Amino acid sequence: MNMAIIGTILKDRIKEKGYTQEEFCDLVGIGLSSLKKYMNGKVFYSIDTLELFSNALDCSYDYLLGRSKTPNPEYHEVKELTRLQDAAIDRLQHYANEYNHIERAKQYIDTLSYLITKEFLIDRIVDFIYIDNNEEVIIEQDELLPQPGIYVGHSYLGVPDIEDAYMLGIVRALVETKEQIKRKDDAM
Repeated sequence: MNMAIIGTILKDRIKEKGYTQEEFCDLVGIGLSSLKKYMNGKVFYSIDTLELFSNALDCSYDYLLGRSKTPNPEYHEVKELTRLQDAAIDRLQHYANEYNHIERAKQYIDTLSYLITKEFLIDRIVDFIYIDNNEEVIIEQDELLPQPGIYVGHSYLGVPDIEDAYMLGIVRALVETKEQIKRKDDAM
């Protein structure tokens, strides 16, 4: 186990939860010098300390030990499979819990489910908002976007043309998704 990484995880989690180091020390009943030893990777957690820290920081033991990518133990498998952020999983879980009780939650989950299955839609959205790190972006004049477009590699991208093409594809996929959801609801 890399103690420096474990210390960094502790330090980051304290910050994520909005505590100062002093506030965290008061909360768990340890001295600031002891906390600094944990954060610098000079001291390994005892079982009692690990439990105390994980309870105070609302996270799993595995997260504090660097074995889980998410502080929420119930999200570990989902995060490993999907690479979704915890906030995205929280939101999905919220709507899933309300699926049978609130029509808006049902619409949200059904729409999202169909959108994800539409490979075309995801590809268009990603193409529309993402430029690969390996692509060379060139703006030839000193002014930022002097024309309605940019150079990517050696090709000029006209923004209105690209936006129209992508938006048309996105709208088409959304219409297909709405039709699928309507057919599903009509079948019930």
